[in-house]
Amino acid sequence: MSLSLHEAKAAADLAKLFYNFLPGTGHSSWSGHVTFQSVAIQADVGEFWTGGSKEPALARLLEQTLKYKRNRFEELILKIVSEGIKYRRSKKNEVKEVEILAVNRVIKDVGFKFPDLWNPSFLASLERDPAPPSEQPAPPARYEP
Repeated sequence: MSLSLHEAKAAADLAKLFYNFLPGTGHSSWSGHVTFQSVAIQADVGEFWTGGSKEPALARLLEQTLKYKRNRFEELILKIVSEGIKYRRSKKNEVKEVEILAVNRVIKDVGFKFPDLWNPSFLASLERDPAPPSEQPAPPARYEP
């Protein structure tokens, strides 16, 4: 099965969106260290993690999963999101609702929709960016006689 250009672009877009969700590698002596490689192994697509530069390796992982183990794509994405939430929380850099909404758009654009990622309770539990200045209420005017 050949991967369409549209799907290849989606894999590249997802790689960019997921870049900061997890580290690409970790020291072999670190017990329990979660990386894109360990998540790929858990999702039964570990053979597609090539290592090297993180973003291209992640794009290849996603492309190869779509091409050869399409039935494992949802599990891979959900594991990346789940482990990414934990990892980013430990780094004081919470995953934001807007990031998951962007992931959902890309995934939907290639014909998938994963209910867990669209769950309103899940989305509401994520940190939201503050409203842009134009949408924030103006501070009360100070009265100065």
